[in-house]
Amino acid sequence: MSEQYPWPKITPGAHVGTICTAKAISMEEIQPALAWMQTEGYVMHSGKTIGQRHHQLGGTDAERAADLISMLQDEAISAIWFARGGYGTIRIMDLVEPFLTGPALPLMCGYSDLTVLHAYLNTQKKIPTLHSCMPVQFQALTSAARQSFLDCLKHEPLLYEMKPSEYNIHGEVVAPITGGNISILNSLLGTKYDWLADGWILFLEEVDEWLYHLDRMMQSFKLAGKLDKLKGVIVGGLTNMHDNEIPFGASAEGIIANYFKHLSLPVAFGFPAGHLDNNCSIPFGVPAKLTVNANGSSVNFSPLANSPGKVEE
Repeated sequence: MSEQYPWPKITPGAHVGTICTAKAISMEEIQPALAWMQTEGYVMHSGKTIGQRHHQLGGTDAERAADLISMLQDEAISAIWFARGGYGTIRIMDLVEPFLTGPALPLMCGYSDLTVLHAYLNTQKKIPTLHSCMPVQFQALTSAARQSFLDCLKHEPLLYEMKPSEYNIHGEVVAPITGGNISILNSLLGTKYDWLADGWILFLEEVDEWLYHLDRMMQSFKLAGKLDKLKGVIVGGLTNMHDNEIPFGASAEGIIANYFKHLSLPVAFGFPAGHLDNNCSIPFGVPAKLTVNANGSSVNFSPLANSPGKVEE
């Protein structure tokens, strides 16, 4: 696999932009997050799409694309902290794609609908991103989730440790991580923004989905040849999942585990990220060491620092 661009170091004093590429959001909803970042020493900039609305979205496709392009071209902006997810980022990809290139891009931070950017930038452009909390959920976040976001920005030591799970598959591997929301990853299959699987650790999370839908999406990954090319799998939150009156016959965890039990790769369940209050940050597109054994699992991002540290589960 070709070399990734290096992970950027974004320390206090750096300029961070906040925009909306998906569902509409008001300035009042994100003000606590912006104030917190300012107290941590960052200079915050709000895009034109904050407070803007076009039906469900934070402005028209053209307006949301223009806001992102403006941030991408602003040499003062070191990172873009997307205000919220929902739906809408995929609608502007054709407009913004020509500007998504080069090592000087701001670090793009967020999750859920931002999986479109994560998966494409990581695997096709070799550009790292940060799967992280978003301003909209700031007040509900745990202190560990908030701290992990800052640690990732500043290259602080980062080690996640999870308890054993009956669905885990033992093994160890060093490879970069990509992925995100399962529904969004599924929507990219067969498009020019599709994600590449060969050589990657795949992170998966989902919210508010039917179990048979989850199985259908995992089946699509299998039939597309994605799963047998992976180096490992990390499963985060599977939140508010639904079953039918006639049960599907397996839990969300069981459905996912079933697709990997015949493959020789480590699989770790219970990672503290996704649609959770404890939505800890994951550096995407840089090497990580995934270890899964009888004692549990761990993910170590030692390339971000000289020695491992720990973020509490």
